[in-house]
Amino acid sequence: MISALSNLGHLKFMVVDRCTNSAVIIVFLKRMIKYKRNKIFLIVDNISFHKTNKVSEWKKANRERIELFYLPKNSPELNPDEYLNQDLKTYAVGRKSAKSKDELKNDVISFLKNTKPDK
Repeated sequence: MISALSNLGHLKFMVVDRCTNSAVIIVFLKRMIKYKRNKIFLIVDNISFHKTNKVSEWKKANRERIELFYLPKNSPELNPDEYLNQDLKTYAVGRKSAKSKDELKNDVISFLKNTKPDK
């Protein structure tokens, strides 16, 4: 799962069936800017795939629409997304016993859709 929370509490997310890498991040970033007219200022954690050459090139090509700022390494307490991840693990995953990957994915998506204040 990849997610972003706005300063107003709006949630955008994407659930993927594979490991997250720079290609997946770029797809998510493209979705973030697709319908926005104003420039997005996005704070991200310092994980390595946020800083690959591919992501850097994409950021340069889209610098008029989005700018990324990096949190200090090993500082999950500064990342509001981590609180969402904890809620997801506690309420969507921890309380249910998914019997398949598809069921787990559906549980995650259902939880996130019901969490969105802008639904």
